[in-house]
Amino acid sequence: MTVTLGQAPGRNFFVLADPENRWTPSTDTGTPTLLAVELAASHPVEAAFQYKEFERQRDELPGLVCFIVPAIGPRHASYIARHALAANH
Repeated sequence: MTVTLGQAPGRNFFVLADPENRWTPSTDTGTPTLLAVELAASHPVEAAFQYKEFERQRDELPGLVCFIVPAIGPRHASYIARHALAANH
């Protein structure tokens, strides 16, 4: 029997992170803290409003970053985001 695994279609996730752990308790691992990982809305207008809300939160606290991660699910998005942030520091 042969099983063929295809890649699941990716979706966009919005990520809000504290890469320097300035606003969250410091961890011994040095891993950046992800404050939110949220599936982007399927409608582009709603997704734009969602991202604006993430940007507003980022602007309220210096040092936070927000970005979009294409991923299969929220855990996958978290994994990608943490590794991307760690690679930049």
